[in-house]
Amino acid sequence: MAKKNTKVDITFDKLVQEGTNIDEMSELEQAKIHYETALRYVDIAQHMKQFEDQDKYYDRASRYLRKARAADPSLNTKEFKKLLKTVRLRKFAARAEGKIALYKEACHIRDTAKTPNDYLSAQNLFERIHAYEKDHQLNEKFTNPETFAEASECNDSEAQAKYCAKKAAEKESQQRRHSLVVSLIFIACIGAFLFFTRTLAFQWFLASVNAATGDHNGAWHYYLNVYYSDKATDDDKAKALELYEHHRYTAADKALADGHEGTAYNDFKVLAKLNYMDSRNRFTALEKQRLVSSEVGQKIGFARMDWLVLEKTDDKILLFKSKAKGSVPFNETAPGNTSWENSSARQYLNTTFIEENYYDQESSLILDTEVPSAKSVVTGKRAGKATTDKLFLLTAKDVEKYSDVIPKKTSSCWWLRTPGAYPDTMCFVNTDQTVMDQGYLVTTPQITLKPAMWINLK
Repeated sequence: MAKKNTKVDITFDKLVQEGTNIDEMSELEQAKIHYETALRYVDIAQHMKQFEDQDKYYDRASRYLRKARAADPSLNTKEFKKLLKTVRLRKFAARAEGKIALYKEACHIRDTAKTPNDYLSAQNLFERIHAYEKDHQLNEKFTNPETFAEASECNDSEAQAKYCAKKAAEKESQQRRHSLVVSLIFIACIGAFLFFTRTLAFQWFLASVNAATGDHNGAWHYYLNVYYSDKATDDDKAKALELYEHHRYTAADKALADGHEGTAYNDFKVLAKLNYMDSRNRFTALEKQRLVSSEVGQKIGFARMDWLVLEKTDDKILLFKSKAKGSVPFNETAPGNTSWENSSARQYLNTTFIEENYYDQESSLILDTEVPSAKSVVTGKRAGKATTDKLFLLTAKDVEKYSDVIPKKTSSCWWLRTPGAYPDTMCFVNTDQTVMDQGYLVTTPQITLKPAMWINLK
């Protein structure tokens, strides 16, 4: 009976887990298991990346093939001998080719080494080769002659490892001496430099150098430092602000020309607040460009706020402010028949809100939308007449229509323009996106506004 293997082997381990007693199997049965184990190791070897692992698994496959033949002499066929030879050839090929590849890698690191760590990396690879070849010699009989010859040229790995260790020590010693000298010089220079960099003149100097060399991005940063310096006079600040605006505009223009739209967008966004030259036109054009390339469900910036894309066509896009703009009453009073048409929310959104948050260039992109009066979900009655607005609130039907896009959870309740079940009540959306169709009194200040608008993309 064949001797039981003490290693955990793939097929044998599986049989043990299944409760099979290997010792009670016949030699023919064990021969079959040995054969299947060998084939499994061949498959594993072919998927290994490191040559040591390939070598190991091909070696195991070879040993199990011999075990199978010893247990079942009928396997000693021409085909079986060919398989055994192929496995041996692959094992020594992996060993030789892996050694060659690792030796070349180590030589490349050694020849291009600039630091002690580079030499140490090469040393580790050479030592790895030397340690492995002690117990895993090549067999010329089973190795391609050209490969065997090339691998034999790599037999000085031990000497190469010692050479790299020596070079690493020399390089480290050189670096220590060099670092000491450089450190002393650096400390002296840094002291003088720090003193000078604290002066306003130095900031002006750096700004001028960057401007003269065409580095507009660097220039505006330094002019901004001058502007915020507590040592700058009012005249300094005025001049620095003027130069800052000029160079930041030039940097933004260049960034846009070079295809860096994100940088240009941020620069024009800042300049638009200062209303510098045509920066508001340029910034709005970039905003529109982002809207054109946006997709439904995406968060997108417009008028320095984040909006959610609910719907999009070739000509226009519907934006929804998913983050609330303050808690306000739908109407400041309860006249007895409140509707979207006569609400203070409508008045606020289409006047104060636009005036405080939009540039003229941005508000001109907002389409005048025909806003139909909505029916109560409970009573079926309409409240008020249809209106034409730039900004408007959604209806209960809109919430259902865009339920896949509107977030399921929010931090606040928000008004709809759909009337509730009773006079002076309007529907609202709860924090879990549930439409509260009974409504709530329009004068309550605890519910927020989340407006929507159609933007012209033509």
